[in-house]
Amino acid sequence: MLAVENLKKNNILSFGKLLYLSHYGLRDLYEVSCPELDFIVDEGKKIKGVMGGRMTGAGFGGCTLHLIKEEDVEEF
Repeated sequence: MLAVENLKKNNILSFGKLLYLSHYGLRDLYEVSCPELDFIVDEGKKIKGVMGGRMTGAGFGGCTLHLIKEEDVEEF
C-alpha cells in the first residue's frame, strides 16, 4: 500500500527507499538473495541517480530492478 501511495503522489525518492528496504528484507529475513545481487544493489547506491533497487524473481540469483534517473543510466 505504501508503495502505491508513493507512486500516486509521485514521491519517487520514498518509493526508491522502499525498494531498498524490500531488498534488505529478502536478503536478511528470508535469505533468498545472493552475494552477486547484493553487490549490484549496493554498488547502485553509490550512483547519485539511482533512487532504489532490489532483487526480483524467485531468489537465489537472477535479476535486480533499479529505479534510475535517465541521465544516470549509462553510469549504472
